Amino acid sequence: MPVRRTILALTAAAVFGSGAAPVALACAFHGYTPDPTLVDVLLATEEVVIARVEQGGRAFAPAETLAGPQVTQIALRPSAQTRIAAQHNADLLVLLARDGSYGPWQEVTPLEGAMGGVMRTVLSQHAAWQSGDLGPRVAFFARHLNASDPALRRLALREMDRADYATLRKSSLPRVAGLRQDLRQDDDALRPIRILLAGLSGDRSFVPLLSEALAKGVETGKPYLGAYATALIELDGVGGVEHIVARYLSDPDLAFDQREKLVQALALQYRVAPAGVRRSIARDVARLSRQDAGFAQSATRQFGSANRFNPSPAVGGATDR
Repeated sequence: MPVRRTILALTAAAVFGSGAAPVALACAFHGYTPDPTLVDVLLATEEVVIARVEQGGRAFAPAETLAGPQVTQIALRPSAQTRIAAQHNADLLVLLARDGSYGPWQEVTPLEGAMGGVMRTVLSQHAAWQSGDLGPRVAFFARHLNASDPALRRLALREMDRADYATLRKSSLPRVAGLRQDLRQDDDALRPIRILLAGLSGDRSFVPLLSEALAKGVETGKPYLGAYATALIELDGVGGVEHIVARYLSDPDLAFDQREKLVQALALQYRVAPAGVRRSIARDVARLSRQDAGFAQSATRQFGSANRFNPSPAVGGATDR
């Protein structure tokens, strides 16, 4: 199955490669297209084994077959990183995957701590998680956002990162330990989801931090304006909407790309926020659309795609339906 093997190879390369995530026509609060996670690798493959590192780190030996036919030998040399890990842990187990009986094996992840149980759960949910409903998958990994294992904690964050905002908002999310400190660090790969989790935390003490970061982002042109705006509205409701509209969107000199990101954040919240916040967004977007044809075009692009909100000076304002 050459096509599936190509998909697995590309997916694994994205998971394990060190390059930055590719920039695409991404949503305002994300700013990029998330790389596939190792869960995506497992859901896209046909054979999965747990392997031991043997012969002084020079070879893998199958310990347990989790998916596909029984595996008796593995034609894959452990990576340098795995060999180093095996020197410190003689009992190290590694999850390997491949597509079909003739595809190349790929290292997926070391199985330390709770990671082995998590990977078994992933494989047991293979059919259900490919059905298109992200809710159960998000709910499962939300329970690991405060895992003691850094690798599992990062995987849980990446799983949150790939979910749509409406699913995140409906999920039961824990209070994430150390989130405030993490937001002040330069981990751009996970900054958007951490920003959104701050907004979804219900902790209004994040409002000043989000407001300050949004102002700095507009001033310096830094990314993730949409994430900060989305989170600020989530926590501050109508006050957040009014702040963004009065301070930024009412400024005729606001850069085009910044306006697009902020308007898209409003459009996102218009779809999921409580009724009072939605009414505030509708009023302000309609008013600005009547005043500024350029803003009206941005609003039509961001709101009109859902056919639920059509702000247009030509029709005298916004229609909420």
